[in-house]
Amino acid sequence: MKKLLLALMASLLIAGTAAVVTPTSANAAPGSPRCMTKYEWNRIHDGQTRARVSQIVGNWGAVTDRTYYGDGTRTVDVSYRQCKANGRPASSWNTVWISFSTEMLYGKYVWDSCYDINWDTGNCIGRTVWDEWAERGVTRYPRVDYKGSWSSVW
Repeated sequence: MKKLLLALMASLLIAGTAAVVTPTSANAAPGSPRCMTKYEWNRIHDGQTRARVSQIVGNWGAVTDRTYYGDGTRTVDVSYRQCKANGRPASSWNTVWISFSTEMLYGKYVWDSCYDINWDTGNCIGRTVWDEWAERGVTRYPRVDYKGSWSSVW
């Protein structure tokens, strides 16, 4: 009987240690992999990438809209299912959405071929100048630019 109890305690100790060491989603609340908790919602801020948001929430959400603009920027709207207070997914209509977008970066040095004129010869003199309206390119990863509102879940 004593050996049986020792074996049982050893197996419980090993199982308990394995449960503690087992990695979970980076920062998602335990037990809420399919929904977003209010705590996770409050940790999301403007400027975070979609990858960072998914690390916080524990899932990628569902893309509900994609918009592409002529200047190369884009917007992606993502819906996340809300969690009830007990951590279980709420009804399918209880969702929150976040808009991620890229932005056009402006301002760069450009070559102005006729920055100045040589008054003796009448020729143009070129020079590199800062143009604050020149397009530098689009940011690579969409970032949070708008969070919808959290509604109470029943």
